[in-house]
Amino acid sequence: MSRNLPLFFCLPLSLALTGCPTDSEVPDDDDVVDDDDATDDDDATDDDDATDDDDDDDSDDDDATGGLTVDNCVTDIGPGVPSFYSRFFRCVTVRMEEGDVVITSDGLPPHPSAYYPENDPNWTEWTGDGRQNPNEIAPINLEIRIPEGPDSRGLTIDENLVDLVINNDNEYSLGIAGVALNGVAVFNSLAGPGDDIADKAESFDAYGGHPAGRGNYHYHSTMPGALEVMDAVGYGGVELYGIMCDGTVVLGCTELDGNAPAWGELDAQGGHVGDIEESAEAGAENHFGGRYHTHICPASQPGHPYTPEIQYYDECGTVRGGGMGGG
Repeated sequence: MSRNLPLFFCLPLSLALTGCPTDSEVPDDDDVVDDDDATDDDDATDDDDATDDDDDDDSDDDDATGGLTVDNCVTDIGPGVPSFYSRFFRCVTVRMEEGDVVITSDGLPPHPSAYYPENDPNWTEWTGDGRQNPNEIAPINLEIRIPEGPDSRGLTIDENLVDLVINNDNEYSLGIAGVALNGVAVFNSLAGPGDDIADKAESFDAYGGHPAGRGNYHYHSTMPGALEVMDAVGYGGVELYGIMCDGTVVLGCTELDGNAPAWGELDAQGGHVGDIEESAEAGAENHFGGRYHTHICPASQPGHPYTPEIQYYDECGTVRGGGMGGG
């Protein structure tokens, strides 16, 4: 299926951006951010170098394909983890802890990016219409704790709250606010203080991401890399992107059952409450009943083609990771 890449690659070069935060603007990798704080292919292997057909080692697959992918990354799902995570997440470790789902990863995107170091097999040339930011992808220690039974804040999420400006306590903290299906960090829809997310979008690579000041690669909008996971697990055509730290599920232009949402019923950040349920053909499993979730679909929801700005549920739990900051 066609991918809904971010609309922002066509922004004119006159919308120059200043890049993500510098190291002086972000805390150390070991800093903990809670919901009260505002934070934020060296050459591919030639065919002749590929291993023999009878060698199925994952590292050899990595070499043969030219880098890290959703097919050769390491995924470790612990006992008791809900099927939503075991079925749809890759390149992560997931475990249960005191009733919460804890997801960890190194944050490295399992797809090509011009932000990888040039000696990395996942490096590719910059092809964007905008300007690449000066930062470079580096591994992080991403850890995000998601409550299994979140409580609503009872908010009316309208244009008064969703304004793409840092100005109220109901916004997700800057920095890591969620995780995509491929283990990559998800930020909210806000840039750093004084910046505009539309300007920052000039620096999104072909997969819709860019790194912050300490190398924390992340997404703010549509996530083609997450859709590669959906293809890999046999759900091609369904646009599921990831989950935020409070339990808000992030989708694209479909519900989990493959049908389009009721566009006229969505709030100002593309969200509504409903079941996160698979199609009848896939078994009709209802992973989350009555769960708030948002849709990033620029063609049908052009007013907010981003990740959610407003935190619908009370608790975000603990979030750890390097390279905090907006942008």
